[in-house]
Amino acid sequence: MLPNVCVLIILLIFHTLFISLLTYILPDIMEQSSGKVGGRTERFYMHWTSEMDIILSNALLEQHSLGHKTHNGWKSVAFTAAMTALKDICGIETSKEKVMARLKTWNKYYIEVSAMLATSGFGWD
Repeated sequence: MLPNVCVLIILLIFHTLFISLLTYILPDIMEQSSGKVGGRTERFYMHWTSEMDIILSNALLEQHSLGHKTHNGWKSVAFTAAMTALKDICGIETSKEKVMARLKTWNKYYIEVSAMLATSGFGWD
């Protein structure tokens, strides 16, 4: 029981730090662009805002507490809940693939921040 509480506390701390990082460092870009190359179909690119990141992280944090994350990744119900939250609050329809792509982007940011924090002499002001 105690390890689950510790994991949840660590997730909450990471969530707070991550949202702070996203809110103050990353620019807010909210537009959708499309491109047609050759005869291929048109694709829409979604640029995530800090508000969307906060909604997504809150939805996934809630899904984690409900047990919808396994050691292999997120269950489909977690992605559905995240997409529903984005639609209800922001009015943006998205897909599981776009949410998964955003999680990959978060992982890149996490790796970069972890590398900075691991550097000797680095600290928060």
